[in-house]
Amino acid sequence: MGFRHGFERAIGLATDGLPVARSLAMTISDEREILLGDPGCAKTFYPRGLPLQEGDDLRQPSLARTLGEIADDGLATVYGGEVGRSWIRTLRVRGSPMTVIRCCVCFDPSGR
Repeated sequence: MGFRHGFERAIGLATDGLPVARSLAMTISDEREILLGDPGCAKTFYPRGLPLQEGDDLRQPSLARTLGEIADDGLATVYGGEVGRSWIRTLRVRGSPMTVIRCCVCFDPSGR
């Protein structure tokens, strides 16, 4: 059982989808403006411009790709690799002062 094994179920669920629970459907409806204001959230929770409803399949192919990259390349892809750089770009567009260096210092994967 290697590092990748720990990600396989999550990757499968993100790829294949799982039914939207009632509570999530209500949140999607209640937080419409916030979710539609974020391109990734809009694509995930409002596919075809309509909110996911209870029982609809929630598929997250971007999450599946990200988890696959982490599973294949290890934590280095988060701390200084493409996954980390993409995350930081998204945060910075939204006004965060986070940088790759700060990320590495704050979330040191060595546990120090």
